[in-house]
Amino acid sequence: MKTILLSILILAGAMYAPASAGPVRNVEVEFPRGRTGTILNGRIEGYEEVRYAVKARAGQQLSVMLDTDNLSAYFNIFAPGHKPGRDRAMFVGSISGKRFEAVLAAGGEYILQVYQMRSAARRGETARYNLSVQVTGQPSPGAPPAATNAPTGNGID
Repeated sequence: MKTILLSILILAGAMYAPASAGPVRNVEVEFPRGRTGTILNGRIEGYEEVRYAVKARAGQQLSVMLDTDNLSAYFNIFAPGHKPGRDRAMFVGSISGKRFEAVLAAGGEYILQVYQMRSAARRGETARYNLSVQVTGQPSPGAPPAATNAPTGNGID
């Protein structure tokens, strides 16, 4: 009985896990000068994934929205110091949806991982997407700088 229950739990976990056995593209996100956000256009096929690195400061608001032509494409967000495949995501798109918005407790580099669910990846499906990313608001007083591309929210960076 324990073996059957364990097998069911493993299969259920696999259904909600990203397909991360394929090529990974790492992209540093740079906002256009004077802007607090950008739209990232991309395409993934099968087990491919894209990891966007976005720098922000504590106290700023991060807003991310995924628009895609494939219902099996999602994004996860990893807090500074956390990595896909090693750590737990702070936001899991396949459970929470295709929109995220929160005031950040920590400054640093956030990883936005765009992927397809394993079932779609296994079939070699393609997902075209637009990922809208915005970092707005003033950093918390005393927050150390995250990086040169972290907007201050005043639109004059």
